[in-house]
Amino acid sequence: MRYIEQNSVRAGLVKRPEDYKWSSARAHILGAKDPLISTREILELADLSRYKDYIRNECTTLELDTIRRMTQQGFPLGSIEFQRKIESIIKRKIIPCPRGRPNKDG
Repeated sequence: MRYIEQNSVRAGLVKRPEDYKWSSARAHILGAKDPLISTREILELADLSRYKDYIRNECTTLELDTIRRMTQQGFPLGSIEFQRKIESIIKRKIIPCPRGRPNKDG
């Protein structure tokens, strides 16, 4: 969520995510009414002041690199538990395998 909300800030369009007219941060942080956005889930999961701090703080370089790499490679990003759950639902391997040929045994 933070990665998406910070796009307008990284692009230099605004100083804060909630200042961007088309951002859902306006609804989540400022409470601006938008018929396309439900804020209930966010407010149930997090203390609003902590959520504001989280969204306003930029992603780390490691977070950005990881998100971009996984997106470019077509892999979902999440914990191992999340990835295994997705694998079991779709009955397909999604966790990246090590690169190269497997080692020969014996």
